[in-house]
Amino acid sequence: MKALKIFFSLLVIIFSSCQHFAEQDQSLKPDRIILSIQEDPTTQMGITWRTMQETPKSLVQVSIENSTPDLKETAKTYTAQTYSYNNGKQDVISHRVTIKDLEPATVYAYRVGDGSNWSEWNTFETADKNESKLSFVYFGDVQYGFNTVWGRVLRQSLKACPNPAFFMYAGDLITTAGDDLEWEQFFEAGDWVFRTFPILATPGNHEHFKNNGAYGDLAPHWHANFCFTENGPKGLENTVYYTDQNDVRIISLNTTNLLTPGVDIDEQLNWFKSVLENNPQRWTVVTMHHPIHNLKGGRNDKTISEILQPIFEDYGVDLILQGHDHAYGRLVDTHKKSDKYVGPAYVVSAAGAKMYSFNFEDWADRLATNTQLYQVIDIDGDELVFSAYLVDGEMFDQFKLTKQTEGENIYTTNYPRQAEDRMELGKRAKKGMSEEDIEAYQTKVEAFFDSNRK
Repeated sequence: MKALKIFFSLLVIIFSSCQHFAEQDQSLKPDRIILSIQEDPTTQMGITWRTMQETPKSLVQVSIENSTPDLKETAKTYTAQTYSYNNGKQDVISHRVTIKDLEPATVYAYRVGDGSNWSEWNTFETADKNESKLSFVYFGDVQYGFNTVWGRVLRQSLKACPNPAFFMYAGDLITTAGDDLEWEQFFEAGDWVFRTFPILATPGNHEHFKNNGAYGDLAPHWHANFCFTENGPKGLENTVYYTDQNDVRIISLNTTNLLTPGVDIDEQLNWFKSVLENNPQRWTVVTMHHPIHNLKGGRNDKTISEILQPIFEDYGVDLILQGHDHAYGRLVDTHKKSDKYVGPAYVVSAAGAKMYSFNFEDWADRLATNTQLYQVIDIDGDELVFSAYLVDGEMFDQFKLTKQTEGENIYTTNYPRQAEDRMELGKRAKKGMSEEDIEAYQTKVEAFFDSNRK
């Protein structure tokens, strides 16, 4: 009997010890491992992760992928920077490192940790400086439904673009700036994708805290989770920046900053103009949150269009990828010189569950509401092909820009505005609308279809 008591006492001690170490390991375990785009993706990669408490060391091990389990034998170790931030519930630790000595066109394996508690090995691939092709995926607002309906959109996009250079997000990744649960659900939906393909994101209004009805400071989660290249203006690091890849310059603008009362917007605008003036790349793509042309009625952000549209046209920006209006609209501006040569192409799209109705302005060449979409942009030499897909893989929209010697583009498409545009209101869009509002909307739909069938 005494031996049995001793045995059970030992079991209790062992169980308690295992539970203690499990809890300790869990708090030191790296999570939210995310790759961020850098200025030169052929030799650089940004990596961030989180732990629930401070670790003795903050390390990244990187090895050229050799298809053996002996990766640590060939790995180079980098020390990351750390800082504490409050996620709205508690202080946690953000770890970040930008690796700048990578080889182009190379598959790397990497893991993050403290020397004892490591993540699994993940992989990424650097860009090829001699490659003329660039393919990436663009999403409009996620904001709602990241842990219910958005994850499948992300996964389906990999069928159309199996090896994207990056995933672009046009702001409003979540809906409540400081809500750590929403960020958690967003990153859980992305899971291994965020650890394999770099993110290129611009902040929306919902990544900013609201103060007396106006948007103010950026949520700490943004800087904790992303470490984009810091080549933007002072004070707007990690939100305003550019990256060059395969003869394309991609620029992120912070439009929430441009709309904030009392903010000096000249610093961002002057930086933007200088980046356009000193641009050696053949193509220029801009991503920003607030659109030049609004889809939802009553929210025309004229400040954005008055400030930015002339710059886009004067400097020959090719493509502007936007969010905010929770619907799909596309315009290729054909008024710049003639019907043959075109100015910027503007797109607004939505990827999450929140959907709006239209205001039925005539600017859009193609429209959809209550429709989750992902977009693939393929650029090869003098051709840029933009393709928008429904979640089932059916193509909803596509157009092509062909670059001419003088820098202008020729525009072609097989998807003009027509009756197959998706106009049916969804449940979320109808919420808050009266029966009279819905009836008036349907009347506008019928009139819209009739005018475009002629």
